[in-house]
Amino acid sequence: MRRYQVLRPIDDANYVMIDLEFDTASQAEVFLAAMRVVWGCVVGTIIMNPQARIVEAVETKEY
Repeated sequence: MRRYQVLRPIDDANYVMIDLEFDTASQAEVFLAAMRVVWGCVVGTIIMNPQARIVEAVETKEY
């Protein structure tokens, strides 16, 4: 993993998004497969309805 961010809406402290950056899509796929195993052990207890998508950056700019 190259970088991560933990994000949360200002109006819902119980909702969390985690943005992970990998060097390759295959690294992301391997990590996601491992996370699905972890989620299977805890879904319904400490997390609800985990969702994931592997995406690629189309454009990035900082100001």
